[in-house]
Amino acid sequence: MLAQYLDLTDEFNANYYCQFETSNYDYAVVQIIGNQDEIYFYSTIDSGALQGATDGNILTSINYAQIVGKNIATGTYIEYSPANGMIVRFDIVGRYIRLDGTSFPGLVSKILVMLAKIS
Repeated sequence: MLAQYLDLTDEFNANYYCQFETSNYDYAVVQIIGNQDEIYFYSTIDSGALQGATDGNILTSINYAQIVGKNIATGTYIEYSPANGMIVRFDIVGRYIRLDGTSFPGLVSKILVMLAKIS
């Protein structure tokens, strides 16, 4: 198994959301620690590309739709992480995943992401 690890804490605390690219990975595991309010999950395959001008990227990505992740502790699928955080697994459903707390802005202690590819 190949894995890449990301710490998105600073990005989330600065913007109340963070995004990461999931291309070429089989699944993503997110650990949210110390969130004060709900953090919702979204995904898109729309990079914001302009035909013939740009391929787009995570900064220009648009048209996010809500997704569910699997709460590792309970095995249930959830649309958001409630306060106090948890570990959530996402099967890859789009090119980008966005963790969004802008509806209930609050800081987190940590947001850690593991992107995994089964080889």
